[in-house]
Amino acid sequence: MNNTNEQKQSNTTATATAKTICKLGLDAHAATITVARQLDGANPQRPQRFPVGKFLGWVKEQVDQGY
Repeated sequence: MNNTNEQKQSNTTATATAKTICKLGLDAHAATITVARQLDGANPQRPQRFPVGKFLGWVKEQVDQGY
């Protein structure tokens, strides 16, 4: 695979500016979504259950906080 220097620099910059890596594990059903969150390399946090509409709001809050 041939990458130009510009491509390599843009990939490095995007990674370097990330504050925290946030991984979400989802169990989706018709009315609810259960989510377990893991920040960086820490142990996963306790799962939380949300109605679908509230889950989307929670994800927006996480993004706004930099996760």
